[in-house]
Amino acid sequence: MELWRAIGLVLGFGIFVGCADHGGSALTGKVTGSPVRQKTAACSPLSENDLNENCHGDVQCYVPKNLGKTLAIAMGGYQTCVLTESRQVRCWNYGSDHSANQGLFQAPPKDLCEVQQISVASQHACAVTTQGLRCWGPWMKEANLPKDLGKIVSLSSGLNHTCALTDHGVRCWFLDGKELTDVVVPPKSAPAFASLSLGVFYQGGTFCGFATAPGGFFCWGNAHDPNAYLTKSDSRDSLSRKYGNIKMMSLAAAGICFVNDKGLVCGGPDLVTETSDRQALDVGVVTAMSSSSLKTCLMTEKMGFGCVSSTGDHDSLQASWPGVPSNLGTVTAFASGLFYECAITTQGVRCWTE
Repeated sequence: MELWRAIGLVLGFGIFVGCADHGGSALTGKVTGSPVRQKTAACSPLSENDLNENCHGDVQCYVPKNLGKTLAIAMGGYQTCVLTESRQVRCWNYGSDHSANQGLFQAPPKDLCEVQQISVASQHACAVTTQGLRCWGPWMKEANLPKDLGKIVSLSSGLNHTCALTDHGVRCWFLDGKELTDVVVPPKSAPAFASLSLGVFYQGGTFCGFATAPGGFFCWGNAHDPNAYLTKSDSRDSLSRKYGNIKMMSLAAAGICFVNDKGLVCGGPDLVTETSDRQALDVGVVTAMSSSSLKTCLMTEKMGFGCVSSTGDHDSLQASWPGVPSNLGTVTAFASGLFYECAITTQGVRCWTE
């Protein structure tokens, strides 16, 4: 599969932080995996009247009116969803046809209420509510969703699938809700995870989790695919030996970015086999990361919010920082989609592209 085709397939982009994904924190209370239809009044999801027409590719123009205060944001493919202060989910599409776009967009269920966390792929989306797991999409059948998930800590979406980090381990399902037990699920040799990062790294399917121990990252995927980088123990060990304590990682189609004790390091597949170490960009403490096809965005305590090339070396990372619109305002949450990024700011939801 050539690179650009791989980029076109990448979908589950959202915030990846140390202990939770897609802007959600570890959930409190008991949340089970059985989908439950809530017996409440309709939660008034985004209507067609709220969608902006004739935007002609202007990503900010597609952001709906009257979103109100938003708490979290998640993106997958061309779809963006936000979690509002009223714990409802509002979604929209970037494209000439908001409601269709080749059948990949579907509004959330009208009875989706009391949402605690969201995760978005390009052909489906999922939410954790106080009463259970809910997923929707053109081909999603909630009856197929895995049962007895236990307490859900975080959700993360990858290529046509979503995985949940639960108190019982990692459980994954496909865009039709059917549970996956093949290469998408980490092997029994994997450690206990504190967080997940799912995505397509370069041309192969690679999925990574972080153990509670420092530097304890573990990646899995289709080990028979020669392009499935980091799924082999020698590749992971090589990266750890070269770069030490890897604290956080975010996968993109074109490359990978991670944070170690020295700062931010990004690169393509050759990062694993390069004979010399790449110089890290000192960005201070990183609190969140999110990767799209070509970009990785991160929130830092030292340098604030910025987006860089997922394959850039030290000099290009430094020269391009911050790489975001100058008038964003204060960013409180962010996510990356296919070729564009969005953030929740003091001025509302802002989206941009190169």
